[in-house]
Amino acid sequence: MSESKIISLRVDLDDAQVPEKFAWRVEGIQEEWIEAKAFMLSVYEAASGDVMKMDLWAKEFFVEDMNRLVYFTMQSICDAYFRATSNAELSNEFRSFVEHFGRSTGLVKDPEG
Repeated sequence: MSESKIISLRVDLDDAQVPEKFAWRVEGIQEEWIEAKAFMLSVYEAASGDVMKMDLWAKEFFVEDMNRLVYFTMQSICDAYFRATSNAELSNEFRSFVEHFGRSTGLVKDPEG
Protein backbone atom coordinates (compact mmCIF):
# COMPACT_ATOMS: atom_id res chain seq x y z
CA MET A 1 0.00 0.00 0.00
CA SER A 2 1.34 3.44 -0.88
CA GLU A 3 1.69 6.15 1.69
CA SER A 4 1.56 9.95 1.57
CA LYS A 5 3.35 12.47 3.75
CA ILE A 6 2.84 16.21 4.00
CA ILE A 7 5.95 18.37 3.99
CA SER A 8 5.25 21.67 5.75
CA LEU A 9 7.14 24.96 5.61
CA ARG A 10 6.46 27.67 8.17
CA VAL A 11 7.48 31.29 7.52
CA ASP A 12 7.46 33.75 10.44
CA LEU A 13 7.11 37.36 9.28
CA ASP A 14 7.87 40.62 11.05
CA ASP A 15 5.42 43.55 11.18
CA ALA A 16 6.54 44.66 7.69
CA GLN A 17 5.84 41.16 6.28
CA VAL A 18 9.59 40.43 5.91
CA PRO A 19 10.59 36.82 6.66
CA GLU A 20 12.36 36.54 10.02
CA LYS A 21 12.71 32.78 10.32
CA PHE A 22 11.62 29.53 8.78
CA ALA A 23 10.96 26.02 9.93
CA TRP A 24 9.98 22.76 8.26
CA ARG A 25 8.83 19.25 9.11
CA VAL A 26 7.49 16.06 7.56
CA GLU A 27 4.17 14.83 8.89
CA GLY A 28 4.43 11.54 10.76
CA ILE A 29 8.23 11.57 10.76
CA GLN A 30 9.19 14.71 12.68
CA GLU A 31 7.17 15.96 15.61
CA GLU A 32 9.23 19.12 16.08
CA TRP A 33 9.73 21.92 13.59
CA ILE A 34 13.33 22.17 12.32
CA GLU A 35 14.59 25.74 12.17
CA ALA A 36 15.94 27.08 8.88
CA LYS A 37 17.13 30.43 7.55
CA ALA A 38 16.13 30.07 3.91
CA PHE A 39 14.60 27.79 1.34
CA MET A 40 14.50 27.39 -2.41
CA LEU A 41 11.53 25.47 -3.73
CA SER A 42 11.00 24.38 -7.35
CA VAL A 43 7.87 22.50 -8.31
CA TYR A 44 7.37 21.07 -11.80
CA GLU A 45 3.66 21.16 -12.55
CA ALA A 46 2.67 18.06 -14.51
CA ALA A 47 -0.33 19.43 -16.39
CA SER A 48 1.24 22.69 -17.62
CA GLY A 49 4.93 21.78 -17.68
CA ASP A 50 5.61 25.03 -15.83
CA VAL A 51 8.12 25.33 -13.02
CA MET A 52 6.92 27.31 -10.03
CA LYS A 53 9.71 28.77 -7.87
CA MET A 54 9.80 30.27 -4.44
CA ASP A 55 13.05 31.51 -2.91
CA LEU A 56 12.88 33.12 0.52
CA TRP A 57 15.50 33.97 3.11
CA ALA A 58 15.42 35.58 6.52
CA LYS A 59 16.53 39.16 6.98
CA GLU A 60 19.40 37.85 9.16
CA PHE A 61 20.77 35.72 6.29
CA PHE A 62 24.27 36.78 5.31
CA VAL A 63 26.09 36.69 1.97
CA GLU A 64 28.22 33.78 3.21
CA ASP A 65 25.02 31.88 4.04
CA MET A 66 23.63 32.54 0.55
CA ASN A 67 26.91 31.40 -1.01
CA ARG A 68 26.67 28.08 0.88
CA LEU A 69 22.99 27.63 0.02
CA VAL A 70 23.56 28.27 -3.69
CA TYR A 71 26.74 26.16 -3.87
CA PHE A 72 25.26 23.09 -2.22
CA THR A 73 21.96 23.49 -4.10
CA MET A 74 23.80 23.60 -7.42
CA GLN A 75 25.82 20.50 -6.45
CA SER A 76 22.56 18.71 -5.71
CA ILE A 77 21.10 19.81 -9.05
CA CYS A 78 24.15 18.37 -10.85
CA ASP A 79 23.70 15.05 -9.06
CA ALA A 80 19.95 14.92 -9.73
CA TYR A 81 20.38 15.87 -13.38
CA PHE A 82 22.94 13.12 -13.94
CA ARG A 83 20.82 10.49 -12.13
CA ALA A 84 17.77 11.43 -14.20
CA THR A 85 19.45 11.75 -17.62
CA SER A 86 22.81 9.92 -17.48
CA ASN A 87 24.12 12.90 -19.49
CA ALA A 88 27.67 12.98 -18.12
CA GLU A 89 28.87 15.65 -20.55
CA LEU A 90 26.35 18.33 -19.54
CA SER A 91 26.45 17.30 -15.90
CA ASN A 92 30.24 17.68 -15.83
CA GLU A 93 30.09 21.05 -17.58
CA PHE A 94 27.64 22.31 -14.99
CA ARG A 95 29.71 20.77 -12.18
CA SER A 96 32.76 22.70 -13.50
CA PHE A 97 30.83 25.93 -13.08
CA VAL A 98 29.72 24.89 -9.59
CA GLU A 99 33.37 24.28 -8.61
CA HIS A 100 34.30 27.68 -10.10
CA PHE A 101 31.51 29.24 -8.00
CA GLY A 102 32.83 27.43 -4.91
CA ARG A 103 36.39 28.67 -5.48
CA SER A 104 35.20 32.23 -6.25
CA THR A 105 33.21 32.41 -3.02
CA GLY A 106 35.95 30.79 -0.90
CA LEU A 107 33.91 27.68 -0.15
CA VAL A 108 36.33 25.46 -2.09
CA LYS A 109 40.08 25.86 -1.83
CA ASP A 110 41.98 26.20 -5.10
CA PRO A 111 44.05 23.03 -5.56
CA GLU A 112 46.97 25.14 -6.87
CA GLY A 113 47.22 27.42 -3.90
